Amino acid sequence: MGHIHACLEQTLYCGNMICTAPTSECCATSATLTCIPPAQLCNGNSFDCDGPEDCPATQTCCGGGTGSTCNQLNGGGCQGGRAPLCHTLDDCPKSDGGFAACCPSPQGGHIRFCSKNPCA
Repeated sequence: MGHIHACLEQTLYCGNMICTAPTSECCATSATLTCIPPAQLCNGNSFDCDGPEDCPATQTCCGGGTGSTCNQLNGGGCQGGRAPLCHTLDDCPKSDGGFAACCPSPQGGHIRFCSKNPCA
């Protein structure tokens, strides 16, 4: 699979394309990475964000192997086995009990996640 990473505020690199929120998201399938409108069904994993800069101030970017979305920061953090996504440790929410590191994704690419433990 290709690389997914953000460059500028509310942009997400998707292979060799750049998706711009909120009008597009990155759809990752086993064969392709492409920008699609959010209302279009992604037959793979949808990535709406890869860090807090892609979300409104009251939200954080939560992600995992199945994609990412902006979620409300209401003290509960990310749900369903997802973690806050980051570029550096400073991107990790301060209100979620503290994080020790911003670690690379086990799936590779440029996606990184906030971890309560040092990176393996």
